[in-house]
Amino acid sequence: MNETMNFTEALEALATGKKVRRMEWEDPNIYVKMMDEKIMIYTPADKMIHPLVVSLGDIEGIDWVVVGGGRVKN
Repeated sequence: MNETMNFTEALEALATGKKVRRMEWEDPNIYVKMMDEKIMIYTPADKMIHPLVVSLGDIEGIDWVVVGGGRVKN
């Protein structure tokens, strides 16, 4: 199991090119990444990347994890 992080740690992981997600998200294929200095979310339902609207739950969440391996290519 991946080590969980808070939102600040998740942002730091994003800044280094990693993909992250919240454990509470039902679909394990949803993830967040940085693209052009914006936080974007991939939703497999429509196979699209959208700007992430950060909620208070996301900010307070301590269930962020790094997904996949290595750095993300934009």
